[in-house]
Amino acid sequence: MYQNRKIAVIIPALNEAETIAQVVSSLPEFVDWIVVADNGSEDQTARKAKEAGATVVLAPRRGYGSACLKALEYLAPFPPDIVVFMDGDGSDDPSQLEDLLLPIVEGRYDLVLASRSLGNTEPGALTPLQRFGNWLASWLIELIWARKYTDLGPYRAISWQALKKLKMSDPDFGWTVEMQIKAARLGLRVKEIPANYRRRQGGQSKVSGTISGSFLAGKKILGWIIKEAVRDRKYLSLGFFSYLALLGLVLAHIYNRPLFEIRGQRMYLAEFLVFVYVLLFGIYRFFLKDHPYQKVRIHVIVWLYLIFWGLMPYFFGFKVPTLEGGQALWPAIHVIGSFMFFAYGFLMIFFGRRLDCGWNCPCVATRETVGFAFRRMTVRSKLWWRLRYLKYAFLALLLLYLGYIFFDPGEAYSKVGRFYYQILTETYYLSYLFLPLWGNRSYCRVMCPYAALWGIYSYLGFYRIEAESERCLECGLCETVCDMGIPIREYVKKGRIKTVECMGCARCVNVCPQGVLRIKSAWAYMERVWEKLFGKIPLKGLSLAHMKRKSQKRPQKIGDLKRWKIFPRNCRT
Repeated sequence: MYQNRKIAVIIPALNEAETIAQVVSSLPEFVDWIVVADNGSEDQTARKAKEAGATVVLAPRRGYGSACLKALEYLAPFPPDIVVFMDGDGSDDPSQLEDLLLPIVEGRYDLVLASRSLGNTEPGALTPLQRFGNWLASWLIELIWARKYTDLGPYRAISWQALKKLKMSDPDFGWTVEMQIKAARLGLRVKEIPANYRRRQGGQSKVSGTISGSFLAGKKILGWIIKEAVRDRKYLSLGFFSYLALLGLVLAHIYNRPLFEIRGQRMYLAEFLVFVYVLLFGIYRFFLKDHPYQKVRIHVIVWLYLIFWGLMPYFFGFKVPTLEGGQALWPAIHVIGSFMFFAYGFLMIFFGRRLDCGWNCPCVATRETVGFAFRRMTVRSKLWWRLRYLKYAFLALLLLYLGYIFFDPGEAYSKVGRFYYQILTETYYLSYLFLPLWGNRSYCRVMCPYAALWGIYSYLGFYRIEAESERCLECGLCETVCDMGIPIREYVKKGRIKTVECMGCARCVNVCPQGVLRIKSAWAYMERVWEKLFGKIPLKGLSLAHMKRKSQKRPQKIGDLKRWKIFPRNCRT
């Protein structure tokens, strides 16, 4: 046992008589079971493994995964706490076994991978084709499931409970990629450690030894990625149709024409398409499996957009005061100089940027519905994170226009406003073409002037996400769900996530397995004061925690909403 944990090591082997005894003998004494899954060897692999002290399980059906499944079947009646997989050719370093086990034993991770890309790889241990295949597969997994891996190496440790959740099935070389894809999908806590990787100590490789073996392994791995991507609608959504719709929207903007009039107001082609798209893709998102908190957020975003940007301005002609005598109701939030523009900025000091960017922005309505298919493709490199400063150039133009409005309102639009809105509109539509490359929210992060302005208000005000850094496991789940690409773990170390870029969607709060993150804003102060003065009932009824408790008391009739029981208490503001 290792720190009161039962350890099993599984070694799939096919014609590894030259090395298997050495591999078995080199394992530490704390290993409880050493199971060699003989995959139909035609040499003395099984005999030498037994002589070295291993238990041999026969797996006559050829395939790496088939051998692993047979070994797991053998262990099932007396399951270990942790299972380690390693090759029998002597390329994996047994001295690193404790490095694999310790993060799981400490309860910080579910799966630990030995990455050959991060460690010291002996010259000739990996062929150029293997290196390229590992890079391609890892890149595709990150692109689709937003989980960054650097390798698909065989040397890994996983807790028995996590392994059961994965329901492994692949009988061939897709075993490792299946495990990593399912770990990403289920949100397992995964860590990569640098691996010392050597050339095989004897025998011939079944993958890199021949061109046909490399081709078949690569085909199997890519096949698994494509199959799981197509099956997993939550991550790809209707990606192909989404992009066609976005292309149609860009073309509609280029060839924009008035279609009809409603109560004296013209409806243009691009506007009409946006309303139709948000409604259709919004309905799709309503029925898509998602966290209940996010499901409520999408309902609010879609219906506020359709009602206040579509129905009310056109059918009722509601207006709010602006310097030019009136503007359609809800768009005035983004009309510089309008009453609502200033009111919104004031409110964000107290409740944060989430008022607009998290729950109400028309741009968000389109990107969270039509562009949802690409939300997992946010670029997360350090370079892209630095590019966030570009939006301050657009903010400078906004402030210049605002200054002209105060000092020369009659000429402000012709001198600056027309140019500002043209730049804003063209970059806005152009960004849709690049969603498959940089994700659905990179426009907000890199170019949106309102994201910069509202973010500054939010940063200077009461809003932040508090973090209990001492409880953080550094599993990185929070970063994989952040569409804005914020390096959340760096902020957690500081005790709070307070950055202009945080839009307040609370995905990071919802996904944290330790409950490390908690939203704070002026609402928390208002609630405490209200409770002291008037008791708990009136204001408490407006909190999301109250919505959760109330929903649990009545039967749910709409599909996934019955899952409100997992609504996090710390998202109530």
